[in-house]
Amino acid sequence: MKQTNLTDLLLSCFFLIPTSIHAQQPQQADRVTIPVTPSQLEAAPAGPFEASWESLRRHYRVPEWFKDAKFGIFIHWGAYTVPAQGSEWYPRHMYNAMAKSHRERWGEQRVFGYKDFIPLFKAEKFDPQSWARLFREAGARYVIPTAEHHDGFAMYASRLTPWNAANMGPKRDIIGELGRAVRHEGLRFGISNHRVENWDFMWPSLPADSTDLFDPRSAGLYGPPQRPTDQSGMGPVPGKEGHHPQSDAFLNEWQLRVEEIIDNYAPDLIYFDNGVNYRSMDPWKLRIARYYYNSARKWGREVSIQAKSEAYLAGSIRDYERESRAPKQLQTGYWQVDDPIGHKFGYVEGLQLQTAEGIIGNLVDNISRNGNLCLNISPKADGTIPDDQQRVLRTIGQWLKTNGEGVYHTRAWRISGEGPHEEGHLSKTDVRFTSKGTRTVYAFVKHWDGRPFIIHALKAAEIESVTALDGGTKVKFGPAGDGVLIKAEGHVGEGKMPNGPATAFRIRLKNGKRVLFIGDSITDGGWGRSGGSSKPSGERNQTDWNHLYGHSYMMLCAARYQSRYPAEDVQFFNRGISGNTLAQMADRWDEDAVDIWPDIVTVLIGTNDVTAQRSAHPDQPFDTAAWGRRYRSLLDRMRASNPDVRFVLCTPFTDGRATNEEEADVTSRRSMINQCAAEVKRIAAEYDAVCLPFNELFDRLKTQEPRPKYWIWDGIHPTPAGHERMAEMWLKALGRF
Repeated sequence: MKQTNLTDLLLSCFFLIPTSIHAQQPQQADRVTIPVTPSQLEAAPAGPFEASWESLRRHYRVPEWFKDAKFGIFIHWGAYTVPAQGSEWYPRHMYNAMAKSHRERWGEQRVFGYKDFIPLFKAEKFDPQSWARLFREAGARYVIPTAEHHDGFAMYASRLTPWNAANMGPKRDIIGELGRAVRHEGLRFGISNHRVENWDFMWPSLPADSTDLFDPRSAGLYGPPQRPTDQSGMGPVPGKEGHHPQSDAFLNEWQLRVEEIIDNYAPDLIYFDNGVNYRSMDPWKLRIARYYYNSARKWGREVSIQAKSEAYLAGSIRDYERESRAPKQLQTGYWQVDDPIGHKFGYVEGLQLQTAEGIIGNLVDNISRNGNLCLNISPKADGTIPDDQQRVLRTIGQWLKTNGEGVYHTRAWRISGEGPHEEGHLSKTDVRFTSKGTRTVYAFVKHWDGRPFIIHALKAAEIESVTALDGGTKVKFGPAGDGVLIKAEGHVGEGKMPNGPATAFRIRLKNGKRVLFIGDSITDGGWGRSGGSSKPSGERNQTDWNHLYGHSYMMLCAARYQSRYPAEDVQFFNRGISGNTLAQMADRWDEDAVDIWPDIVTVLIGTNDVTAQRSAHPDQPFDTAAWGRRYRSLLDRMRASNPDVRFVLCTPFTDGRATNEEEADVTSRRSMINQCAAEVKRIAAEYDAVCLPFNELFDRLKTQEPRPKYWIWDGIHPTPAGHERMAEMWLKALGRF
């Protein structure tokens, strides 16, 4: 982590000052790197991502789970915690500004160098299970330990370097053990990688023969370090970016080491520090992104790179180091702050901690502005997390138990906050907002004293109810000029804040409901945000009956409901696309479904999955179980975002008598679609969803002679009268919302 406090800035300023005017400066030596071939650099799992910014812009999305998570834990832990002095930059300072104090405590640097801390870094009390339980109790939803810091020592088992924690020091795969424990607690697991900064990080101001940095036996750890130039390995100076100083051979090895971590630990997040900010490093960064994101497609998971500044022009979450640099206004893009619990990132003696109240205030500020907080903790060398840090974490966790409804699974509202306001006898209020959908706003009143207060961003006439999340505070509201006056009574002690640093209120608005239709051509809405193969309705060819009829099903449902209940405030959204399979719908599920915050979701999918299966693998049976698992995962993601959502699941159907098919093919296809229909019924029962058995509807109609007018006109798509029958079933099943 790049240090920014005054002490480390001053220390860094002295790192090139020689200890004597007669000091013999080290001779430059090339970095020792492993051989890497061009084919190794280009190797990557197959998938949609290519090594280009255009490809990342097209295919990458910030994971919805990350937007839901809000609060994470960062961990700086390594051999630098043994001396516990200065900061996690001790391996740099011990050869420069802290050289004298190192000699006095540990001995000459040529005898006792940084490598000699590794055997002392035993982590003998490291208990990954207890760490993971603590993080869960703190309310964190993801964890990011440093897999390798600027010192070049890998905290994971590696076949590419012997200088790793599985071989030396703890002789344990720290990253592997912690990752398993964290995931066992239901949390996401990422890693940070700072290896790029190691290039010139430890270049000494000491004489050449007074350090161990240039001993060939330690080249695998030290490099050896390279002489700093006007372009630092720590990243470009703002406004003076040139070409990165690292050699291509060094960056080739870095790429393979990152890919090794990806293969071995399948991280949900990968964090890169400032050293990757050079534009000239784009080829390596893009190849890593291609490798990572295509790997994640194979795992079936949403993942992301995190980086600072403009290191990644697309395909990453922007990170800000320290809360002081966090955005102060609502942002359109999603972001994160990494902030230490103490005044340093790595453990040092006398670590000065933030208060839990201050951290909670920062968390509330961030989530109201479209960001997350990743709080760094600082374990000791023996693997213990100090008690004072644990107390802070558990205090945060207790606050989140009460107020988490307004934190997790929320999104920024139309404004981030207001205040502070001071209005006569009323409470001085400083409010931050989050939201769920269009009807729920959460107001966090910072340092509330229990007196009535006014929110100016809302009017009383817009509000249905106001509830305090603590469960013990009674709330009344009424008009107050251009805003709403909120009076809360409950367990408020005199002169005591009711709920610590931020008291949360749930405000339900009178907004109408949102109804979403999504699926294949029967719910065709190719004019939606994500586009698709079909054209906007105004541009369609009038002979394109397929899409015209598909359009009518959703429109009939909307028109008939609104005519039956004209006073109801209901918005209808159509995100179906012609030719959609479940997999294609899943690719756009977050932006086409979750982000709309619907109250009712109608899904009709399956026919095209069978068609795709038969085209690609005609001799293989349809994997209904796998199809059902994916279907359920989409519903789970929607319900996690909005626990009150109602599902309407429609069974797929087909007549199956297309003229270019043999009877055996028709029978096989119909059987597979019926398998999908049966699976939809099982899913509907599990999720307490309305099930519309459209397959049974058309099976019944098939037996009628002469064929009724609302039958399927082309073997797949219903006639307009058929859509009327489907709409009738939909209305009857749902009744009044």
